[in-house]
Amino acid sequence: MLGEPNDGLVEIDIPKELLISDFTDPIQTIVSTTYPCLMTNYNNDTFFQHRVILASRMKTVNEINDYILSIIPGMNNIIFPTL
Repeated sequence: MLGEPNDGLVEIDIPKELLISDFTDPIQTIVSTTYPCLMTNYNNDTFFQHRVILASRMKTVNEINDYILSIIPGMNNIIFPTL
């Protein structure tokens, strides 16, 4: 609640239809469901404008970024600064 003390933790209910429950590799599954046909659209500017992956930890953000950069041709040697 606004204006009340908190410990930085919060529990959020996510609707079941938004959950990915059948997977082997969670990062690969998140990327493939969020960015279908990534390999044919990675150089299309508008492809990424309508899709986003939200993560609660910078570690997870970096894992997802590293995975995406590893599968896009010519991108595995690029280093992006972290915030």
